[in-house]
Amino acid sequence: MRLSEIKTGKTVKIVTVGCDDGVKEKLQNVGVAAGVTVKAERVAPLGTPIEIKCGNSRIAINKAQADKIAVEYVD
Repeated sequence: MRLSEIKTGKTVKIVTVGCDDGVKEKLQNVGVAAGVTVKAERVAPLGTPIEIKCGNSRIAINKAQADKIAVEYVD
């Protein structure tokens, strides 16, 4: 499943981040990396950006980038 596919309010664990190296590094700098748990907070009306909560931070991720982030639901 991709980060772009999760519903608002759901919590997921990031499995892989398949973005380009530059984007991947920027995401890692704000805490978005494999093994991290994030929660989908909001999705813009046109589907982009997607706001996620990662730790105490809220991060907006473009849908094209979210399509490249594999996640799995947390029980």
